[in-house]
Amino acid sequence: MTGFFRFTAALALVSAIGGCAAVPAVNSGKSYIAVKGVEVKNAAMQAYSKGDYRSAREKFMEALRIDRSIGNRSSETEDLINIGRVNILLDEPEAAKYYLYDAVRVGVDTDDEKVLSEAYSSLALADRLTGDSAAALDSIDESINIDRRLGAVSGAKLNQKALIFIDTGRGAEAAGILKRAVEINKAERNGPEIANSYRAMAELSGLAGRYEEAMGYYMDAYDMDRSHGDARKVALDLERMGDLRARNGSLKDAIALFEKSYIVRLNGNQTPEALFNLDRLIEAYRSVGNEEKAGFYMKIKAGIMENSVNRKAGPR
Repeated sequence: MTGFFRFTAALALVSAIGGCAAVPAVNSGKSYIAVKGVEVKNAAMQAYSKGDYRSAREKFMEALRIDRSIGNRSSETEDLINIGRVNILLDEPEAAKYYLYDAVRVGVDTDDEKVLSEAYSSLALADRLTGDSAAALDSIDESINIDRRLGAVSGAKLNQKALIFIDTGRGAEAAGILKRAVEINKAERNGPEIANSYRAMAELSGLAGRYEEAMGYYMDAYDMDRSHGDARKVALDLERMGDLRARNGSLKDAIALFEKSYIVRLNGNQTPEALFNLDRLIEAYRSVGNEEKAGFYMKIKAGIMENSVNRKAGPR
C-alpha cells in the first residue's frame, strides 16, 4: 500500500477507535475556570465535527492548559487523547505520539483503565503511521488486554490489529482476526466498523491476487459508507477500487472510479486528496494515450491549486 493510501486508510479508523470525547455539559456549580474549560471543549468538538482540525487542535490545547491548571487529571487524559487523534487527522503522527505517550502516563497515574485503553489504541494508530509495526502491535495488544480485564471486546481494535498483521505479512492471522471482528461488529450493528473490516478483508484478497473477491468486499464497504453518509470513507472506497482495477490492468474502470472519488473529495473540501486523484487521472489517461483528457485534468488541477493559494493569501 502506498504512503498516501496507508494514511487515508488509517484515517478511516479514527472515528472507529472512539473519535473525540463526548461534549461535556456546563455545570453552573463549577468554578469560572472549570466552566471556561467546558466551553472550550464544546468549541473544539464543534470544530472537529466540521472537519476544521487545526482549530479543534488549538481548542483542545487550550482545554488541556485549563484542566492542568485546576488539577483535573481525568479530563487532562481525554484532552491529550483528543489532541493526539486530531494530529493523526492532520497527518502529523509523530506529534500525535508525543501527546498519546503523555496520555498513557497520566492514565497509568490515575488508574483509569477505560481511558488508558483508548490512549493505547490511538497510540497504536500513530505507531503504525510512523512505520513502527512492532510498537503498534504492542500498543493495540495493551488496549485489547485492558478491555478484556474490563469484560469488554472491541471489533474496532481487532480491525486495527488485523491491519498491523497485514502490514507485516501475517495474512493468515489477520484473516482470523477479521472474521472475529466482523462477528462482533455485526452483533453490535456497528456499520462503520463493519465497513472497516470489509476494507481490510479486501486488502488481504487483493494482496493474494483475488481481485474480484477484493472488489466485492470494497463494494460492501462502499454501500455501507454511503448509507451512513460518510463522504471521506466513500471516496476512500472508490480510490481503493480504482487502485485495484489499475493493478488488474482495467484502466478504463479505474479512471471512472478515480473520477468519482475526485468529485467526492472536491465537494467535501478535501483538496489535497482531490489533487492526488487528479494526478492518478492524468497518469491513467496518458497510459491509455488520451492526452486530450490528461490536459483537461491538468488545467483543472492548476485551477484548484491557484484558488487554494489565493484563499491562503486572503484579500488584498
